[in-house]
Amino acid sequence: MSQLVACRNGKTVLLASDRRVEVREEGEVQAKSMKKLFRIGPRAALATGGAAAVGLSVSRGLEKIFGKRGAMHFEDLEEYVLSVFQKEYDRFVEQGSKWFADNPEALRRSCFLLVGADLDNTPRLAFHASDEHGQPYRPAPPTDVVVMPRRLGFEMKLQRAASDG
Repeated sequence: MSQLVACRNGKTVLLASDRRVEVREEGEVQAKSMKKLFRIGPRAALATGGAAAVGLSVSRGLEKIFGKRGAMHFEDLEEYVLSVFQKEYDRFVEQGSKWFADNPEALRRSCFLLVGADLDNTPRLAFHASDEHGQPYRPAPPTDVVVMPRRLGFEMKLQRAASDG
């Protein structure tokens, strides 16, 4: 299971993720270490969790695309990232439908946490998740602290700590 954390405090945003990924090959589960946190442009970063085959490849592609671009307005960036994730997640589900039927215990959830700043340097957070195949990504309203998996008690503790300085 992926662990993603974002914390906004004033004009600063902290984004963190673990690196553990489980890979299923020939009926066996192997743990590997992979990057889940990606810089996408000069003012934004993206962390991905859940179905690694979707999130990691999409995030790497976005990192390459936005590495060559200037800063985008956060709403435009969020809309673009969401559309790319949804398209690739739908393709992943379609291509793997037989495999998922044969492996019902396989993780189906995919999510991403996008952090960045508006052009006036206001920090922004966006969290989107798809809980089941065939379901669109849905936004989860972020507060100043977002964790994945969503654990509201943990988020509230981090938010109190951030407000206390």
